[in-house]
Amino acid sequence: MQRFFLEPQNSGSDTVSIDDRETIEQMRRVLRMQPGAKFIALDNSGDEFVCELQEIGKVAHAKIVERRKNTAEPDVELTLYQALPKKIALFEMVLQKATEIGVAKFVPLITRRTERGELPKRERMQKILKEAAEQSERGKIPELSEPVEFEDVIKKDSIILAERSQGERLERAASGTKIDLFVGPEGGFTQEELSLAQERGALFASLGPRILRTETAGIVASGILLL
Repeated sequence: MQRFFLEPQNSGSDTVSIDDRETIEQMRRVLRMQPGAKFIALDNSGDEFVCELQEIGKVAHAKIVERRKNTAEPDVELTLYQALPKKIALFEMVLQKATEIGVAKFVPLITRRTERGELPKRERMQKILKEAAEQSERGKIPELSEPVEFEDVIKKDSIILAERSQGERLERAASGTKIDLFVGPEGGFTQEELSLAQERGALFASLGPRILRTETAGIVASGILLL
């Protein structure tokens, strides 16, 4: 069944309504949904509702025929602090693929070697997150925060992906149900940043002997921790 995320205020005890223009166009022109068609509505709480379409115009109305808990959300809550690459399309790829994998929150990271300090096209990125969450049958859309400075957020028990063989393998270094994972920029973290992380009690982990691109590292590491 097709899946649609709704604004929380659009779901009631027995009915849901959809007033997002793009979603309405998808239902009418792409999926050609008619009254009686069933779909799954999600309110971003982790619950999902099997719905039967009643009518569709500028607004779609449907009745809820079943309520259930979404089972696709990971047990581990992973926050990915991903250094912003120079090409924003690479960051968008990380958002899409890591959402499919199960990342709960994305924090764009500014480091000494980061060449970008702002987050453009935020509305487009929110759409990427929503569509990736729908496609992968998740129960929640990941959160996307504003960019932050490395030294402002690195703390005890954060996990730093280190180059080559520095630190334990990631799968052995990470534990617990809440993980903060830091992925550096092209060129890696500076020695000063690594020293600061060590002073604050961060943990160092490795993906192995090869050097991965920053966008590859974020996606691969998320998969190791969540799949």
